[in-house]
Amino acid sequence: MVQRTADDVDATLDAREIDGEPFGEIMAALEDLGDDETLRLINSFEPEPLYDVLDERGFDHETTEESAEEFHVDIQSADDGDADVQTTVDVREIPKPDRHPQVHDTYAGLDVGESMALVAPHEPRPLEHEFDQQYGDAFAWEVVERDTGTVRVRVRKEAAASGGDPTDSDDVAAGSSDGLSVTETLDVRELPPAQRHEVIFDTYADLDGGEAFVLVNDHDPKPLYHQFDAEAGPGFVWEYRKQEPGEFRVLIGKAGDASPAGDAPF
Repeated sequence: MVQRTADDVDATLDAREIDGEPFGEIMAALEDLGDDETLRLINSFEPEPLYDVLDERGFDHETTEESAEEFHVDIQSADDGDADVQTTVDVREIPKPDRHPQVHDTYAGLDVGESMALVAPHEPRPLEHEFDQQYGDAFAWEVVERDTGTVRVRVRKEAAASGGDPTDSDDVAAGSSDGLSVTETLDVRELPPAQRHEVIFDTYADLDGGEAFVLVNDHDPKPLYHQFDAEAGPGFVWEYRKQEPGEFRVLIGKAGDASPAGDAPF
C-alpha cells in the first residue's frame, strides 16, 4: 500500500473517541468498506493484535506513527490475487527450527485448489526446494511481493500427492508394527501447529525399542513422515490406523533393535 493523505481515504474511525472496546465498531466499519476503498483507523497506540485479524479477513494495512500517542492504520481489501488464500503463515514470528515444519503442516491441511500465503523475511528458496522434492508438480509457487524484510509467496495445492509416496496408501508402512507395545495416544489437534512437531519428536525420543504411540492429527501428517524418514533412519515404524477428514491416526514407534531413547535423532 502507498502512504495516503487524509484526502485519499474514504472513511475515518478514531478509536480514541470510542467508549469501551473498539473492536466491534472497527469490524462494522470494515463490513461497510468497498473493494477499492480505504479506512483510516486512528489509535493512541499501535494496534498490533488487530493485524492478525486483518490478515485473516483479507485486508492489507499500513501503519504510520504520527506521534508517540497517535497511530494511523490505513486498511483496504487485499489484492484480488489473494482471493483464494485460505490462511497466512508469517514465519517471521516463528522460531527458526519450527518454520519449515509449520509451513508443511499448513500446506498439508489445504484441499486441492486452495492456497496459503507465506510471509518470510527473505526469499525462502530452501523451502521451495523442499516442496519440489516432496510434492513435485502438485503445487504452484508464486512470489507476489518483494520488499525489504518482507517476501510474500502464494502456495497453491494443485493436486493430491502423486503415486508412489508411502503416505498415500493405507497398505504401505515404514517398518513393522508387529510386537510393538503402544504406550499412549497423542492427540495434537488442540495444539498450535508450531508446537506439534516438537511434542511429537519428544514423545518419540522417550520411547524404548519395541514401543510405540498413536498420533492423532487433523490432517495427513505427510511432512512429518518425511522428517522421520530423513532423521530417524530405518529404526522407525509408521503405520496408518485411520484416515478420515479431520482425524488421522498413525502408529509411530521404534523397532525392537532401535537405539535407546537417549540416542534418538531428535
